[in-house]
Amino acid sequence: MANIDSCTGVPAETVRSVFLCFAKDKCKTLSFDALVKICSDFYTEQEILSAKELIECSLSDRMLKRRGPDSCKSTVEDIIRACLNPNVALPTFYAVDIARLPPVSAAHCDMSAVLQELQSHRSEVREIGSLHQEVDRL
Repeated sequence: MANIDSCTGVPAETVRSVFLCFAKDKCKTLSFDALVKICSDFYTEQEILSAKELIECSLSDRMLKRRGPDSCKSTVEDIIRACLNPNVALPTFYAVDIARLPPVSAAHCDMSAVLQELQSHRSEVREIGSLHQEVDRL
């Protein structure tokens, strides 16, 4: 039987949060400042505060309650720091509404994945070229 999380009521290893799904995944490839800017510009205050509550379930201490004009940005910074902290065991977050995943520019993409895709396409083009030569011979 799955271990049920008391904060969310779902299995402890998976939690639904589009913001945390994006932040946890992109903290591996984006710089801290770029990720904070993207998240604080794209997500609503309610989404950020909801994510903060979910993160607090995995922390031993509560996060600071931020106030003032930059409170959302500061809260996003705290959340991303928690995602980057190797001592914090976070569950796997998933997104259902992929429209709520912000677009990331080409400057922020994972270039190794792009290069792998390019290699795959080059290989396919070579295969098609060799098939074309075979067909010509027939």
